[in-house]
Amino acid sequence: MKRIYFILLMLLAAGMAYAQKEYTKTNVQTYYKGQTYPDNNSYKSYKHIILGLDADGRGYYKQVMSNGFESTSYDDAVDRIAIEAQRVYDVSDEERAALMDFYNATDGPHWKQNDGWGTDRPVEEWCGVYTTTYGKNAYVKTLRLENNNLTGTIPASLQNLSELNFLELGGNNLTGTVPAELASLKNLYIVELQENKFNGPFPEHPFVDWMNSHITCEDFRFFNNNFSYPIPEWATKHERFCEFWPDFIWQQDEGYQRIVDSLYIEGPKYQLTDFAGKTHWSAEDYPNNKLTILYRWETWCPYSKMLSEKLKAAYNRYKNDGLEILGIVTDSSEEPENYVKENGITWPNALEKYYAYSTWDYENNNIVIPMRLFGGVPKVFAIDKKGKLVFQSFYQDYNNIIPLIESMFGPVDTEYYTSTDYSKDGEVVKLQTATTGKGIDIVFIGEAFVDKDMVTGGKYEQKMKEAMEQFFAMEPYTSLRNRFNVYAVKAVSPNDVFGKGAVHAINENDAKAFDYARKALGDSPERIMVGVVYNSGYAIDRDHCSMYMADGSFVAYMYDGVGMALNHEMGGHGFALLYDEYVEPGNEGKTLPDEQKTELDNTWEKYGAGANVDYHKESAEVKWAKMLTDPRYTNENLGVIEGAYLYEKGAYRPSENSMMRHSDSPFNAPSREAIYKRVMQYSEQDWTYDYEKFVEFDSLSRAAYSRRAARENKGETVYRHRQPTLITGSWRHAYK
Repeated sequence: MKRIYFILLMLLAAGMAYAQKEYTKTNVQTYYKGQTYPDNNSYKSYKHIILGLDADGRGYYKQVMSNGFESTSYDDAVDRIAIEAQRVYDVSDEERAALMDFYNATDGPHWKQNDGWGTDRPVEEWCGVYTTTYGKNAYVKTLRLENNNLTGTIPASLQNLSELNFLELGGNNLTGTVPAELASLKNLYIVELQENKFNGPFPEHPFVDWMNSHITCEDFRFFNNNFSYPIPEWATKHERFCEFWPDFIWQQDEGYQRIVDSLYIEGPKYQLTDFAGKTHWSAEDYPNNKLTILYRWETWCPYSKMLSEKLKAAYNRYKNDGLEILGIVTDSSEEPENYVKENGITWPNALEKYYAYSTWDYENNNIVIPMRLFGGVPKVFAIDKKGKLVFQSFYQDYNNIIPLIESMFGPVDTEYYTSTDYSKDGEVVKLQTATTGKGIDIVFIGEAFVDKDMVTGGKYEQKMKEAMEQFFAMEPYTSLRNRFNVYAVKAVSPNDVFGKGAVHAINENDAKAFDYARKALGDSPERIMVGVVYNSGYAIDRDHCSMYMADGSFVAYMYDGVGMALNHEMGGHGFALLYDEYVEPGNEGKTLPDEQKTELDNTWEKYGAGANVDYHKESAEVKWAKMLTDPRYTNENLGVIEGAYLYEKGAYRPSENSMMRHSDSPFNAPSREAIYKRVMQYSEQDWTYDYEKFVEFDSLSRAAYSRRAARENKGETVYRHRQPTLITGSWRHAYK
């Protein structure tokens, strides 16, 4: 047996007994044939390290961690073992007591995660608690328990965590007020209290104390609670109210814009240096311009691109009449500067620099307004000559900045190409003929294509062919493609852009879409299934589908043209009557209402809709229960995963990723089953479903899904869709 550093281990083991104020953290490095392998690559707290011989005479060392976990290693493959020990001190009895006060006051036993709390383990091993050490003194540095089902009130004794830097309690069920005693916590950099149930008046203390401190408007969050109006004068008169006003406004379900209009809100303070090296100050820009627009945008954002096109016409016409636009972007690469040049944007643009956990740095670019909060980009603020905020896109549609500009300066004229030849309007092109079964008819129509796009083999036909190929790009549609007839019907729009005053053929009118489709299908088809593909390289709106439940008709609108959103809207919602598996922004932390449960039951029973979502959480009760116990679907990691049907709680989906959650993922197994059923019902006479035949058919899709799912590395979900519209009637209902 190779020698282990026995003496070192024995000395270490002798000092491992845990005391209330101190303990030992140990990092075990094991060397296998000259290679180093740390024990889980992290320091851990141990109660004991035991050395000995087992019944077969093999030497071993046994680690018993303070959380009760045991790990035993033998030396037959071990070259040597090195152990580093570090004496660490626990927090004071006073801080430990403050934590337990907090635990008891917020119903700790029913938290989602409460590992370690109330035990004699070091508090840094308690869930959500992080400590820091100064010499022999340890202090709680972070209390991070967001979205953890905390219920109750915050006790005043939390003030005893004197070195607390981060208090992150958002997304819980905390009630009452915020104790004034917390104003004594002078080292806080982050205070997150948003999306709780705090009530009563806004607490002057500690709120005003935190507004007086170094905490930034992005790190002190208290929106979406139940604090009562009116907003107190101590807040509205505060010099930093222009930074924090969105949190004060967004509380109960009231008219946000009405509340904003009743207040005098100063424009954001800024010092920004643009790409050309010119510095802009709010103190100079506001009085020197009739209207100053602060425009937060990003190069990757399609909505920014759309708004920029509208603003370009306004700026080019009125920039010498007192209209100033200052673009703000956070992309630190060279892309924004190149983008500005390539797209003919002439207003000044600057990078916004933000310094986390510190004061705003006026020596560099900065703007004191929570420009990143409450939704994404674009975000627009407009400030008048007196420095008053007269427009903001937190609670107003950012597109409404154009009418404001026109009301102050005059019309924003834009010249569009206009069609003159409508001879090909309504022309039918058959793209594919079914070779199996009765043939299922689907129709593609283009929006915002003009007369010059309609030549045979031209842009319109090519785009419709691309849409067809995209529809069949995903299984099981790929394997079932031979059961479909596919048509394109030409729709000539007057204009091919989406600016103000532009005119198009369909304008999200289902009846008009059905009229075009009937040119291919006849006056009275059994059902009409339509995909409207927009002539755009960016999203005009969130993609959408009108679902006519009685006969399976639908109109799906793909606002950014051909892409995988088409598979979500047409293949998922429209054809298979699937529902969304993502959580709608604004529904985070919310539970599926009872009326939505009733709708799920009704549409499932009547139409077979929603095969991929359920409100039951027991695996034996969900719609895909049979697949959960089928070993052939083991590799898909099917389960009952909370967060679906637009709500974070009380609704469940079958898989972590899928086409109905992320539009660049495959259809999961229950969705594929629903697609298969509907294709076979529509294309075969007197067809009867057989589960085993589906599983046999689905073998190719299972293999493809497993490989794809294994590669998935999802980040933040980008919501490109809006909730489908459910219509109980047939396609004829669109004409009522």
